[in-house]
Amino acid sequence: MGRVEPQRGLGAAGSVTAVSLFTILADSSYKLSVLLVSSAALQAYDYLLSICIISDQAYVNMPRFSINDPRAAAHFHNLIINKR
Repeated sequence: MGRVEPQRGLGAAGSVTAVSLFTILADSSYKLSVLLVSSAALQAYDYLLSICIISDQAYVNMPRFSINDPRAAAHFHNLIINKR
């Protein structure tokens, strides 16, 4: 099978690199299905994943702070504002 290079196309923001993901489906013969994912979509996925990770870290760090500690209140208030 030959080598397939990533495809380049034009998106709304200029040149967008598309990532090709290949899956070989086996039935009576081999078929190649190609899914093109734009780099903007991959960046959006990474951003959404990072929000979940930050949220999980906030819950892990909660026992370090007293509930009535003003530093804890400021820390979690800033975290919520900065997520938006």
